[in-house]
Amino acid sequence: MLNKLKSVIHLKRNHTLPQTEDFPLFGRLFMSSANPLGSLNKQENLASIKQLLQKVQALQNDYQPAYGLLEEYPSTRQELLERNCELITQEVQLKGAEQQIRILDVGCNCGYTAMKLAEIFPNVVGLEIQQDLTELANRLAVCANSGARFYDVDIFALLLEDRCDFENIDVLLLLNVMHQIIFHYGLDQAKAMLFKILAQVDYVFVELAHQKDYIRHGKAHLLPSRPEYLLDGLEELGFTIKKLADTPRPFYLIKRNQCTLGKLHIQYNKLDFSRSKNPLISRKYYGGQHQFLKLFRFTYGQSSECYERELKALLATQHLAATPRLHNWAMGHGYGAIMMSRLPGQPLTGRVYGKNQLTQTERFHISAQYVAINRQLQECIGFHNDLQPHNLFIDQHNALFVFDFEQAHELPQNDPYGMLLWTLFDIWGGRVPNRPQCIASLRPVPQGKERAAAAVYPDFSTLDLPEQIKALVNEALTAPSWAAFISKWDDKLASAAKPS
Repeated sequence: MLNKLKSVIHLKRNHTLPQTEDFPLFGRLFMSSANPLGSLNKQENLASIKQLLQKVQALQNDYQPAYGLLEEYPSTRQELLERNCELITQEVQLKGAEQQIRILDVGCNCGYTAMKLAEIFPNVVGLEIQQDLTELANRLAVCANSGARFYDVDIFALLLEDRCDFENIDVLLLLNVMHQIIFHYGLDQAKAMLFKILAQVDYVFVELAHQKDYIRHGKAHLLPSRPEYLLDGLEELGFTIKKLADTPRPFYLIKRNQCTLGKLHIQYNKLDFSRSKNPLISRKYYGGQHQFLKLFRFTYGQSSECYERELKALLATQHLAATPRLHNWAMGHGYGAIMMSRLPGQPLTGRVYGKNQLTQTERFHISAQYVAINRQLQECIGFHNDLQPHNLFIDQHNALFVFDFEQAHELPQNDPYGMLLWTLFDIWGGRVPNRPQCIASLRPVPQGKERAAAAVYPDFSTLDLPEQIKALVNEALTAPSWAAFISKWDDKLASAAKPS
């Protein structure tokens, strides 16, 4: 393993460039926030919507409500669809991560469910095999200014050809769909296809059908006598099955507890996402008992360079006690994944911003460690560039650990003095309402410099600081060399922390 680590220290460049089509299908669909129809004249769009609705209603009556035009085109199913959306939201919502969660609504019909969910989750894509329905859904989305997008894609045909990049999907909806798959492919193959999806997607919502609903269609005999037959055997395989509703049709959430990406495999008990508001930043985290898997989904705004930076930094810091142990890594079509040890303790944000205040001794000890980590990283990789409390863990013994190296670089991308000062400000109890704007001021750093021209540094005058921390802060405001400064203060604080 050590030889393997050494051999890839100098990683070969393999960036996924925006101008290429080197992205898998679902990755491309979720990357674009633009409606496939583009901008439309409002009156012409409304006229087209009404024509399409007449065609659709001739086939399915008022089966689907028209999102944004409910007064003119109501549906008896609106209440049911809104209930389903509420149940889905309750199960999936991770506060602050809504922008990152990718939802695929398979068999979306006119798109009401997808557009309703898009009120909370901006990244929702609906699939339909009927072009009239996808055109209608996209026109309704433009009319209602909804961010949901719709495409005529047959996911089950792609599934049979192993052409589904499920790593680009977080939530998959099969609402009132599986009976149609049974009619088309047969019960056994439909069940096998469902199991294949369930093994590769974290949240799958399935609405099942009763035989009695299809007696008049002459297809009842094709369906299982028990709708739940489609889910038999899942619990033995480790899936979690939760019944969300019984009427009018059984409605289930199925969650997996293990993830496989290339040669990487993790059994996980925690799933989380980046809190970035940028839709072109897509990172996902799986936490197991002892392991942690970080997934980078490449986009036009996040190429494979991000993944490579993280991997290179981890390889270069394996001798440091404060970094995770690297277990393995893999890069596939449109993604990169890194398996590492799970850090002990909790994010430093929980201690710094929590109700239980740190003692002065604890603050000093944490500050000294933070400075030491800055020095260690400076000597190994250059600049972490985002060494803030949310990227640090602290254990029960107040030992600090660092993770998230995707911004690591030999040159400063963020003002390192500003990062240091704002984190020390947090540790010593400082609070300002405009902190995000202050952090944003630390970028960019001009070439050949170490400070941002417009950097805003915190005011420590109201905080109760020990003399050594005061001296550190004062010197950080004017120090000419980051490497010399951080080495000097690591030595000073380490000496002060030692028992006399």
